[in-house]
Amino acid sequence: MTSIRTARLLLRPFEPRDVDLLASMFANQDVSRYIGVTSVVPREECRQMVDKMTAHWQQHGYSRWAVVDRQSDQAMGWCGLRHLADQDEVELLYALDKPYWGRGFASEAAIESVRFGFEEAGLERIMAVADPANGASLRVMQKAGLTYRREARYFDMDVSLCDITREQYEARREAGV
Repeated sequence: MTSIRTARLLLRPFEPRDVDLLASMFANQDVSRYIGVTSVVPREECRQMVDKMTAHWQQHGYSRWAVVDRQSDQAMGWCGLRHLADQDEVELLYALDKPYWGRGFASEAAIESVRFGFEEAGLERIMAVADPANGASLRVMQKAGLTYRREARYFDMDVSLCDITREQYEARREAGV
């Protein structure tokens, strides 16, 4: 399992100590409303999520990272990639606890996740979905190089679907974008 440093962040695999972060984020309605969580998630389910992310790393060579502020060493959320077996797609995911919104952390982590997906995991396409009303999330996708494609239905929600292919990623990199 890989850890990555950016200018301000450490992206590291989830650890048992991150269960409290997940439980806190899922309990915050401002955070959970955009990630499809409609009720409080018990700590045991949060612990199982950490175990599933570890298993995902072992199976696919990528997963979600805990996003940690390097300056304070505070975990603030997650970002990374998830294989959607039922659609045979790879999804970019990110969510930060509310105190960290609007500071560019999600974009910084998403850009690095996309880079990792193409340059290290060898992916051919990465997609992401967001509530169409979540303009901040759509801007994160755009900054990470994803392009809006269409309205769709994923996870029993109406969403905006964006994606980027390896070819598009490489063209952006060559152009210095």
